[in-house]
Amino acid sequence: MIDSLAEKLARSIKIASEDDKVNEEVMKFALIISLNTAIVVLISLIIGQLTGKVVETGITILSFSLLRMVSGGFHFKSANLCTVTSISFAVILPHIPITSGMNYILLALSLLLVILYAPSNIEGHSRIPKEKYSLLKGVSVIIVLSNFLFLSPILSKAFFIQSITLINRGR
Repeated sequence: MIDSLAEKLARSIKIASEDDKVNEEVMKFALIISLNTAIVVLISLIIGQLTGKVVETGITILSFSLLRMVSGGFHFKSANLCTVTSISFAVILPHIPITSGMNYILLALSLLLVILYAPSNIEGHSRIPKEKYSLLKGVSVIIVLSNFLFLSPILSKAFFIQSITLINRGR
């Protein structure tokens, strides 16, 4: 669905563009990312509003995305599967209560996974040079460590789910 919509939009833009340098495949890829993000945020926030957890849903999306931007992680081959999975986590996590002890456990596990695996699966999905990977790891660690100040269950759950995506079984 998202792939075909992005392809149609890219083709339309290419036809309407007078610039021969516009690459339809690059445009399609960018549109898939943009459409996926917009759909995830919009649908998640609507569901969050309907379930009385719109703020928590927004925090889940933002915290997961922030850590993912610098730590990388697993990518589905299908944009549709990515969308459904992202929406599911964004709307379910705010409804899962955790104890204070579990909050610390998730936070510690997230930190461990980020230290061990970040950044993960960045090549081919980013233009960041390998020389900067240690910086990405450092920023990822700082992001997770910051929650030791807040001890936010929402952040702990979002960081934990994101840190699991860093594990690359092919390593």
